[in-house]
Amino acid sequence: AVLQRLMWQDYVVINFGNSGKTMRNDLGNNYTGTTQHAAFLKMLKNIDLTLVMLGTNDSHFDSGVWTDDDDNSYFMAAFQLCRAMRTVNPDMEITIMNCPVYYGSGTSGSAHVRNLQAELPEYLNDKGIAGVMLCDMHTFTAEYLGYGCFPDQLHPNDIGYSIMASGLAEVIDEMIAG
Repeated sequence: AVLQRLMWQDYVVINFGNSGKTMRNDLGNNYTGTTQHAAFLKMLKNIDLTLVMLGTNDSHFDSGVWTDDDDNSYFMAAFQLCRAMRTVNPDMEITIMNCPVYYGSGTSGSAHVRNLQAELPEYLNDKGIAGVMLCDMHTFTAEYLGYGCFPDQLHPNDIGYSIMASGLAEVIDEMIAG
């Protein structure tokens, strides 16, 4: 909503996200089974740019120990999601955004999963989904938001979301301009 308010004169911003869902298809609670995903696929032909905001739920795992199989499932889910998008709209730009900074002491936002998120564009490009880019939200939020913008140490407050939207607006303008 903040991004749309900033960019309303030049772009239509539509949020097809679903908080609490996971990108992975092997664990249940997956995004691809939601009404938001179905609506997204219906509108996809008219979309120029998709920002895939990954969060801590996208690295969700049940066993408590992340394994190589989890790495493979994570990469495969990203591939399936992006392949479905490119099948419907081969000209659309896709940008992966990794998790914002995490100030807590739990397992959310682990460095390993954050590294996997950063590797996704290269993996997807190698698998034939060309031109996928990374927007490093982890570094951006660590540098421009700070601890005070994360009241629960995981989710930004309104000021944090405003700063994130301002940064994204600049990135989107640059991406669209080439």
